[in-house]
Amino acid sequence: KPAANAYVTLHPVAPSPTAVTPTARTDADGRFRLTSFDTGDGVPAGEYKVTVAWFQVPTGPAVREGDAVQPRNLLPARYLDPDHTPLTATVADTGDTPPLVLEVTRK
Repeated sequence: KPAANAYVTLHPVAPSPTAVTPTARTDADGRFRLTSFDTGDGVPAGEYKVTVAWFQVPTGPAVREGDAVQPRNLLPARYLDPDHTPLTATVADTGDTPPLVLEVTRK
């Protein structure tokens, strides 16, 4: 099942004062296009740690109308922290970098 409405963020491994943190939100098919400066413009070349958050708002009979509900992340916490995520990405300076594909299997 695609991770619809997940948030993907690339954190530079070697941050600098001018470094950007590209972000994207996945569509219904789990696809995304990263944004650095302008919508969908991609990512500057470099090495990145990748974080992913996939929140779901609880629904159903246990949630009463008017209740304040906290969304819960469907992924393990390590995927939210750039210091602990196992996900990395290398973006080449060739302008011909293949798409970044993330697969998360829920057990």
